[in-house]
Amino acid sequence: MKKSIFLLMSATVVSASLFGSSCSRAAASDPGRAVPGRPAMVSAPVMMAMLHIPALGAKSEIAVYEGRTEESLDLGSWHYPGTASAGEPGNFVALGHRTTRPAPFHDLHLLKRGDRIEAADSAGTYTYKVVEIRVTSSSDRRIVDPGSFGTLRGSSGRYLTLVTCHPLGSSAKRLVVVAEQAVPVSGKR
Repeated sequence: MKKSIFLLMSATVVSASLFGSSCSRAAASDPGRAVPGRPAMVSAPVMMAMLHIPALGAKSEIAVYEGRTEESLDLGSWHYPGTASAGEPGNFVALGHRTTRPAPFHDLHLLKRGDRIEAADSAGTYTYKVVEIRVTSSSDRRIVDPGSFGTLRGSSGRYLTLVTCHPLGSSAKRLVVVAEQAVPVSGKR
């Protein structure tokens, strides 16, 4: 996995053809919070992290792109602007499709509490454990604050939240998986 992450992270991402869906249009309509020094929009998607989710089997490798565009969703998933990066204090939020290509979160509903998720970037690899799985409305912005779900108060302060449309083939609701960093930071953060 380390070799493939290095190769993917060092390559320049070429933009893919646009592919629309109501779920991705709904997700892209929320600009998120701007953070100084980190643009909310970029001209072409740039991979910022690679997720490895063993419980998803063959679809266990999922790229996360900086850049809130249809192209990012066509390539993998996109990083919600204004949220933490992998391994940083705060909440690293990634959104992705379940039913349209490449459908990185198609099997997200199979995750269970305690399942492991690794997030790797140029600074290191970070291990998270799933602590919360829930379905919420498509307009619920609490996804960027994992403490709002009530089960995480007083914990490590480093989270990974994966968000996708729910149920399959619909954008009516969101499936939200919250994971907490489980082991000491192995990167430079």
